[in-house]
Amino acid sequence: MKILSWGDLISEATYTSHSSFEHVLNFNFNEKLVSLVDDKVGAGPLNIVVDAIEPIKILKISGKDILINDEKFPKENIEKYDSEISEVPASVFLEFFLEFIKVVKEKAEPQSCAFLLDAQREENFKDSFGRNFVSQIKTGINDFLQGKFDDGTKKIRGLGFGLTPSGDDLLGGYLLGLSLSEKMTKKDFSKRKNIIFENGLSKNLISNSFLFCYYKGRIDSKLRDLIKVINVGLVELIEAKTIKLIDVGHNSGSDTLTGIILGIYGGLPQDIRV
Repeated sequence: MKILSWGDLISEATYTSHSSFEHVLNFNFNEKLVSLVDDKVGAGPLNIVVDAIEPIKILKISGKDILINDEKFPKENIEKYDSEISEVPASVFLEFFLEFIKVVKEKAEPQSCAFLLDAQREENFKDSFGRNFVSQIKTGINDFLQGKFDDGTKKIRGLGFGLTPSGDDLLGGYLLGLSLSEKMTKKDFSKRKNIIFENGLSKNLISNSFLFCYYKGRIDSKLRDLIKVINVGLVELIEAKTIKLIDVGHNSGSDTLTGIILGIYGGLPQDIRV
């Protein structure tokens, strides 16, 4: 096994196995996850990227090394992934932001939260469960619009189904959108972010892990690639990078991207919104 990179939010600890999937092995310490992933998932703030996923019994992170089973990997020999968001020039980003929104509206999964961007998508929810889901999400977002972020977060948290429920992914995206707005406007939304983060935590450690990263304004390599092409106005690549994120999970990518859009709008002054 070869380690290709390790995330900059990974804490020193001895981790125990939490859950395993085809491309991801999750490990837990004190209700905080670290993920061993292959290159298909890619680098992230809490990811250790390896060339191949193998069964692992021991994962220990020390100041100098990463210990996997009986093999020690010196950190100094491994790329440390930088998950911080670089500067976001508002004039360029907002010029091409509409192209990104257009792709999300057109390509997002049918039963994702993208109905918040296009009301016609509500027609994809035909049974009582789906209609109730739409209603509750909209009620929570309406609370956000009124500045009631604690109430709105509690209503959205945990809504939907899947490994990470749609509501959790939407909240995570919203937090990240606020971080992007902070970069563009130089405003401080920490109070709002604190309320959403604290009320958004649940018993779902995987959801909490993503929520924590987005609360800190930290991103994985796929999001970094998307932001980069929007920042420099590479229109021909915006669709491809956006679709790559939409393909994450069943609805997770679509829900997160919807949240990012709403979070950016939530942090921008009226006079510079596109």
